[in-house]
Amino acid sequence: MITTLLQHLDVYIKLSKEDIELLVENTEEKHYKASEFLVESGEKCSKIAFLITGVFRFYFIDTKETK
Repeated sequence: MITTLLQHLDVYIKLSKEDIELLVENTEEKHYKASEFLVESGEKCSKIAFLITGVFRFYFIDTKETK
């Protein structure tokens, strides 16, 4: 899957060999089931996600009810 990601990124930006190596070394492929969450409520997001296939839904609940 890293090849698919690199091909997609190549359409928008040209990465150096060093950048590609860093990306490959620090990328982890993870599969999620339909009911799984990338980040749970109350957690701080410390990840960047690239969706290769499927559908991803993002939402948040505004508990402060700001206008």
